[in-house]
Amino acid sequence: YHLARADRSVLVLEQFNLGHTRGSSHGESRIIRPSYDHPAYVQLAQAAYGLWAELELDAGEVLLQRTGGLDLSLPFNPVFEACIASLSALRIRREILTADEVQRRFPVLRVADGTIGLYQADAGVLPASRCVRVMIDRAIQYGAAVIEQTPVRSIRLDDDGAEVRTDQ
Repeated sequence: YHLARADRSVLVLEQFNLGHTRGSSHGESRIIRPSYDHPAYVQLAQAAYGLWAELELDAGEVLLQRTGGLDLSLPFNPVFEACIASLSALRIRREILTADEVQRRFPVLRVADGTIGLYQADAGVLPASRCVRVMIDRAIQYGAAVIEQTPVRSIRLDDDGAEVRTDQ
């Protein structure tokens, strides 16, 4: 989508049908959140939010549903603490909740004493299958060629570009 939008020559080869269920980019939802245990991943997530907003504007369609997100952990979990530190270092909006606060705000949950909650208001979900379809449709709109049921057999790179071999 981005390459086609930038007026580059784009060929998409899909070994199955578009929208197949053999990979991880299908289904009703995928989570999006800024909570990661390394600042570089937090920065990538921040950039992703902007790119989703750009695609939504381009397609005239809302994709990202902000639901808020809650991560839970027992104290002294190094990965959980790294997530909090990464968000803090980048001044990302978040709330640290005690077990009592988690119970009060999310009464459907039952958490162990001492549990810590990390709430991020910007977390949400994306409809994975619809997102892929929107990106493909927009890429085609910008001139990308899309060929389904065409497995790639080999790729050879050289100074002039790439040679991609299929059964055709």
